[in-house]
Amino acid sequence: MSSPFLNVADRVLDAWTANPDGAVFDDGTSAVSARQFVCMASARQRGLAKAVRLGDRVVIKAGRGVSYFVDMLAVWRLGGVVVPLSADAAGEYADHVLTISGAQLTLGGEAAGGLDESGGPEDMPPCVQTGTDDLAALLFTSGSTGAPKGVMLSHGVLFRNCLGILDVLKMDGDRLFINIPFNFTSAICHFLACAFSGSTLVGLENKLFLADLPRTMLRLGATAFGGAPVQLRWIAETFKGLAESGQPVDSALRLVMSSGDHLSVEVIDLLRQVVPAAGVYTVYGLTELGGRFCILDAADVAQHAGSVGKPIRGLGVRIVDFDEGREVGPEIAGEVVACGELLCAGYYGDPDRTAALFSEWGLRTGDIGFLDTDGFLHLTGRSDDVFKVNGQKVAANVINGAMMRLEPFVDCAAVAMETPMFGTVPVMAYALKPGAVFNKGETLRALREMLPQNHIPHRFVEVGQIPRTGSGKVERHTLRRMLGEASA
Repeated sequence: MSSPFLNVADRVLDAWTANPDGAVFDDGTSAVSARQFVCMASARQRGLAKAVRLGDRVVIKAGRGVSYFVDMLAVWRLGGVVVPLSADAAGEYADHVLTISGAQLTLGGEAAGGLDESGGPEDMPPCVQTGTDDLAALLFTSGSTGAPKGVMLSHGVLFRNCLGILDVLKMDGDRLFINIPFNFTSAICHFLACAFSGSTLVGLENKLFLADLPRTMLRLGATAFGGAPVQLRWIAETFKGLAESGQPVDSALRLVMSSGDHLSVEVIDLLRQVVPAAGVYTVYGLTELGGRFCILDAADVAQHAGSVGKPIRGLGVRIVDFDEGREVGPEIAGEVVACGELLCAGYYGDPDRTAALFSEWGLRTGDIGFLDTDGFLHLTGRSDDVFKVNGQKVAANVINGAMMRLEPFVDCAAVAMETPMFGTVPVMAYALKPGAVFNKGETLRALREMLPQNHIPHRFVEVGQIPRTGSGKVERHTLRRMLGEASA
């Protein structure tokens, strides 16, 4: 049976008709209303009409504020396939994306204020008809573990994934603050979630750190926040510091959500303490699923903190022991496999990787975890983050969690490194809080009280900043190169 017509751009525009004068985007200096956005998208669609045809891949560079999202909607309405790219992408990564995607056009020279706002919604050209299962986007992974892969996502997957997360988040007229590059999957998900909930995306791409991020969020009157666990830690610790110094925190936050990496129980508890009016949601997502996979509802945090919750509508989860070729029961760890209707169509131009991605059980995530007896998913690491030291398994996220309980550190990441004498060992990269001093002896003593001996880092290396993707995941190949250079 053929799929019903669906173009996600038209669904966005339909959602905005109820409140055309409401703000849909705010860059911290000025707001863009739905009416203004539609005018800009209409003008952009007319300007690109002869350059973009049905199925064309169009690279859209971020770093341009609202212009990025305007281009995205215009390309979708012309039947094109969006290929997001970071503003500073260059070298092998950019060449790889351009080559693999076979892009016919690259957009990215215009500043945010340079788009045409003439005309009105009634002047918008018709939408080129696409289908639910037609390709909407090629979202290239960060390449944190190897060459970036072009994930093929349809209009239907992007749309239904967004509705699935909104079932739980219940956003409604919020001001959602994000501080990530707009080309990342999570930013696109946040944009769509705001559109379909009558909310405003308050998005800044210039990277903020430590106290600057929560203070900017407060200044912009955010009622919701979405970001990496390290950013949630900065919010929690900044609010705690303000409260301890006698400065009241006038926050309008009613929900905070994490994604990209592990959100520790310690950060969850601190957030619930310093922002008691805000619900804390743990989100587990994959680009291959259109963004979101599982979510731990704030209502379940008290009993299930540390879990990533349950799958959103349209998805299911299985835990599989691939060594034995069987699905395992509760409390038994194995590879996390996603199933359901919101799966990507594979990797563009890479049939071998696509074949390796899917199994008879569903889509292999590469993550290791287990389901508890209540059906909540717990992640214990990634298959490539679990390694053996002296024949015993070591999980990098366990080491990271212990390190982040210690006062001096603002961020850290453990990776496996090979040594001539000791073989595979864990090496810890760390970044210190301003004014903090690293004491190796004290750190080792504290870690030995929390970790098995095989988890104790063989070496500690201070770095100015842990290299992470815009979604918060550690760029392990970059970090290993940094650590290798540090030991040379």
